[in-house]
Amino acid sequence: MEPFLTLRSIEKRFPGVYALKSVDFELSPGECVALLGENGAGKSTLIKILGGAQSPDSGRIKLDGEEVVFNHPTDSLEAGIAIIYQEFNLVPGLSAGENMFLGIEPNDYGWVRRGDEIAKAREILNRIGSTIDPNTRCDELTVAEKQMVEIAKALVRKARILIMDEPSAALTNKEVERLYELVDDLKSQGLGIVYVSHRLEEVERLADRAVVLRDGARVGE
Repeated sequence: MEPFLTLRSIEKRFPGVYALKSVDFELSPGECVALLGENGAGKSTLIKILGGAQSPDSGRIKLDGEEVVFNHPTDSLEAGIAIIYQEFNLVPGLSAGENMFLGIEPNDYGWVRRGDEIAKAREILNRIGSTIDPNTRCDELTVAEKQMVEIAKALVRKARILIMDEPSAALTNKEVERLYELVDDLKSQGLGIVYVSHRLEEVERLADRAVVLRDGARVGE
């Protein structure tokens, strides 16, 4: 299948650091690509560029064959790219459903339709196999449940590409197995997954391909 995300000759420098050296990267619908490398290899910089938090010094990013420029994280999200960081971006005092629709609440002339919000939140959570009650406050959820809410929030915003940064780091063995099942399910729905991990057993279990960075350069696949 043709890739819907293509990066060509991506370069990024910081004072005293050559962070990315002419890096190429591709991702197709329904594919999971593992992004590997030691600390300082360039993984975080590449993720931030894809997420619109940083701009490349040179190189091109194409989505569906069209060149795109991400000047802000909102640009990336609107293009269908969502990042699930290890530190979740959830408001603890709000419910799972409220977090999922924060900023895009269904409303009539400014009045939020809470019933519709809860129903849609439950539909998305069911889609990823979660039994979380959308009314549950996020500060009452486990780490694995918060991760589910983050993924559901991305799907609410119609993300086609999920970048998962060390998603199993704080999970139990049972929760890791559920995460694997979820990644397989998302792939079957046509999403592209960029899976950042240091664990080779995860890569062997989940990834269709692996891209290896070292000192800012792509050195293997």
